[in-house]
Amino acid sequence: MLAQLKESGDTLFVKRAAHGVSSTGGELYFGDMFIGHTIEDQIRAPGVKIPKVTAIAPGKYKATWHLRLNKDGTSHYKPNFYVPMLMDVPQFTGVLIHPGGSKDDSEGCILLCNELVVDNYGNYTSSYREALDVCRNFFETLRAAHPNGFWVEISNPNL
Repeated sequence: MLAQLKESGDTLFVKRAAHGVSSTGGELYFGDMFIGHTIEDQIRAPGVKIPKVTAIAPGKYKATWHLRLNKDGTSHYKPNFYVPMLMDVPQFTGVLIHPGGSKDDSEGCILLCNELVVDNYGNYTSSYREALDVCRNFFETLRAAHPNGFWVEISNPNL
């Protein structure tokens, strides 16, 4: 997989595919390689942001590596691993791509998971434990292939 990531360019693609009641489901690709599904907050009209419940605007953003720490300085993930942080996102700071099981795990971040399920309220959910495994494996390999960062391109092709 490492060689494939080195040869697939330098852009991670988030393709938003469907609206839930208050969440957005999508797919994550590196080049043509499917990585997993995504869960984000609700897409709103351009320029409209409701803190902690709004997806970032479509666009292309530079991403760097971020070691997510708890307030006490310990690693958020055990064992620790780096996650992508998007830079220069209008109206947002600290946008990460990280594991998550529902929109409640996001405050504008993009959650990576292995499958999407629609819950009783019409929102996208996934297993956090399985999402953690998908993220750890993929991000460690991606960081080895692109240690100085890469691009993330977000689109709403069918929305």
